[in-house]
Amino acid sequence: MMVILMLGAIVLAAFAFGTVLLLGDLIGSWAAAAFMIGGIFLISLAVMLFFWRSLFLNVFVKLFIGIFYENE
Repeated sequence: MMVILMLGAIVLAAFAFGTVLLLGDLIGSWAAAAFMIGGIFLISLAVMLFFWRSLFLNVFVKLFIGIFYENE
């Protein structure tokens, strides 16, 4: 699981870097593009924190209940 998370983080960082380069060329400023991409990450983080319980906790609780009580 940890390897998948690390690979996902590497892919996300590479995608973000490429998007900054592409967007920076389009708008003429790499710094502005980096701030835009950073803003997108911050908005994504805020949405994930706001919906934390419904996105992660309930899903993991149901998953663990299914794993522990599968034999019964």
